[in-house]
Amino acid sequence: MSRLLLATLGLTLLGCSSRPSPPPHALPEASAAQQAWHYTATVAADRSKIEVRLCFEGPPGDRLVSSNRRAADYIEHVKVGDRRIAKTGRSFSLADVGAGDCVDYVVDVLGMTRAEGFSRHVRTEGDSVLLRQSMWLWYARGLPEEVEVSMTLNLPEGVEASVPWKAMPGEDRSARTCRYQLDSTVFRWIGYNAFGDLGLQRFETGGTEVEVATLDLPMRATKPGLKAWASDAVAASAELFGGFPREHLQMLVLPVEGSGSGSVYFGMAGRGGGSGVYILMDDHVDDQDLLGGWTTTHELLHHGMPFINDAWMAEGWVSYYTELQRTRLGHRDERDGWQKLYEAFGRGRRTERSGTLQEVSDHMHDNFGYQRVYWGGAAIAFAVDVALRKDSGGEKSLDDAMRFLRSCCGEARHKWDAKDLLAKLDVWYGKPLFTDVADSILTQEGFPEVESTFDALGVDTVSGRVLMNDDHPMAEQRRAIMAPRKK
Repeated sequence: MSRLLLATLGLTLLGCSSRPSPPPHALPEASAAQQAWHYTATVAADRSKIEVRLCFEGPPGDRLVSSNRRAADYIEHVKVGDRRIAKTGRSFSLADVGAGDCVDYVVDVLGMTRAEGFSRHVRTEGDSVLLRQSMWLWYARGLPEEVEVSMTLNLPEGVEASVPWKAMPGEDRSARTCRYQLDSTVFRWIGYNAFGDLGLQRFETGGTEVEVATLDLPMRATKPGLKAWASDAVAASAELFGGFPREHLQMLVLPVEGSGSGSVYFGMAGRGGGSGVYILMDDHVDDQDLLGGWTTTHELLHHGMPFINDAWMAEGWVSYYTELQRTRLGHRDERDGWQKLYEAFGRGRRTERSGTLQEVSDHMHDNFGYQRVYWGGAAIAFAVDVALRKDSGGEKSLDDAMRFLRSCCGEARHKWDAKDLLAKLDVWYGKPLFTDVADSILTQEGFPEVESTFDALGVDTVSGRVLMNDDHPMAEQRRAIMAPRKK
């Protein structure tokens, strides 16, 4: 993601729609053995407010809360039946709410859009509105990780919705009423919803259902061009993981004023309640300039990784594969692929920060060591990849390890520490190769030394230009790193 825009704009995401639902006050059937919550949300025709009913099966907890502290300024009419619920601080008491009760509340979306300094939480563009889920999805404190949550979303005529949630079987996302299955990550992790004129496109590619939504602003890129761009980015992840690693993907595009000199200025992967990416796109970009872009490929690759606390692994390993996958998909030849990877490591070296890679990673947002962390982490991925190929005689690679991580840990509803994932990889491989290589680099002062890893593949540089030795013993493995994975 773009560091400059990250610092000034913050974060973002998307998805939506359905068949006839139960009456608004009815509770859908759920397992009696498991606590369940049921939401019914109705969006106003002018998108100025959202009316919400939250019904509980099982004990509701002690307080109604939001993970966004600013949300409390824009919630109104909180009640059970005709009885108002007392507000204390920035939450509401549920002491007198029992199993089977329903809490009603209204969210003042219009008030949010008029507030100063609120663009990271909600914004309106033309006939569309984008807001962070945490601004309107309140929940009971003491959230169980495995709580069963459903959502019935009602839309007015002419209004589209984009949300990251999984539609229930048989539901039609394009209908005015749609039922969704949510999980606890919708309350814990970042996610965005959009309502209004979104120019929605829904299609299947790479083994997943893709939804492209564009906020209501003029842009040069066409619908066919956006579909081709999305399909290309999905293919980069699908090639690595044997199909895109999520059942549904939302891609929310915000056109921003530009000159056509760039295609995507900023991107962010979101995981709250489902998979999505938020993209700031040059409003003057032409269709043909969108394919093979770094940012979108990078953000979609995140959805194949577990959610990781350590930026050096979360961002670094994805950065490594961003360079590989763009080459594997044919957007450039092998030599250009190695050249771009070599230049990327150079950027990481030029933006040095004091301390070890682990230390800089732990405080990345404070020390602005983004390039050091991203490409230092990518150097670990590169070293591990070459070590695996060499140690296994070409039988194993980091590709295999990435697919293992996806299968073992990608669906967890909690964040992982990198050391725990490295330990799992060591067990998978049968020796502590992952931990040993990572530890040897994480404890170094300065940017990792990558030249020996290039040398191990027969890749050298002269005056900053990459040269490849096809007679080197590891030449076949060198080609395999940048070549499409064999089926």
